[in-house]
Amino acid sequence: MSRTMGTRPNRQSQWTSDVPPETPEELPTWLANQLNNLSTTLFNINKLRLDRTYEWNIDARTQKPVTHHRDGDIILAGEGLIEEDSVAGLYYYDVDSWVLIK
Repeated sequence: MSRTMGTRPNRQSQWTSDVPPETPEELPTWLANQLNNLSTTLFNINKLRLDRTYEWNIDARTQKPVTHHRDGDIILAGEGLIEEDSVAGLYYYDVDSWVLIK
């Protein structure tokens, strides 16, 4: 069972390019797939589709939550994710803390 629910990036919410092909014949198919993946990602970002986050990913080596946040990150947090007494809701990251969007 996964330690996270709804926090794993997928092709619909986060885009990364695939390894480029080694032969020119494979290039058209590879480009078509890349554009399709990018289009899907942009559509989901435009619609602000968020998966509710219940737990942070846990680093297998340190057994601590992996939290790499950047200014402007937005999450749909489950109850108690940000702090033990935090409410479920939409949060954005501002410099060094999560702020509930009211």
